Amino acid sequence: MPTGQSAQDANNNGSPKYRRKLLAFYEIAQRANLTDDPDLVHLPVFQAAKELYEHISKYLWEAFGSREATDDFRKFHIEGIL
Repeated sequence: MPTGQSAQDANNNGSPKYRRKLLAFYEIAQRANLTDDPDLVHLPVFQAAKELYEHISKYLWEAFGSREATDDFRKFHIEGIL
């Protein structure tokens, strides 16, 4: 993943593979409790991953209607990527 890319550019990248990697990257950071790490949060790739993750979370909430269902979907989807 290129780290010099702006968050906007990364979110606009049309590659589903790149977006899946961003989601996996953010999920790993979240599971490792690194989402508030000052060295990590300033990276453009992290910002892009967070924005994408938050955007998809809103969509999943609308689709599934519960936190548990969205967490389960995300868990199985992300773990499939890894």
